[in-house]
Amino acid sequence: MTTSKGDVEIYTEKNLAEHLILADSVELEMAQLAASRTKNTAVRDFANMLITEHKGHLESLRKIAADDDVGRQASASDTAAAAAIRALASLRDMPADSGFDKAFIREQ
Repeated sequence: MTTSKGDVEIYTEKNLAEHLILADSVELEMAQLAASRTKNTAVRDFANMLITEHKGHLESLRKIAADDDVGRQASASDTAAAAAIRALASLRDMPADSGFDKAFIREQ
């Protein structure tokens, strides 16, 4: 992975597990938010597909991270989770209209 400065960062298995779990968790929350807010059938169908996929990913990742040889550990240089959380917060603050739908699709 690369840092915000463009440097290549080496992750341990623990760092990678944490990164992927956080990313899937935020994506799942975004999809659940979209499924509950949108009035557009295509957006709702897409959000529901994402919900199913991310739930499956999370289940698998949590099993992997539960292995004593892997575990979870945050990396101080991983800024992707913070950016994803900001995007989720932005979506939460938006009214449920076509602008929300466009922003959700753009985030995906």
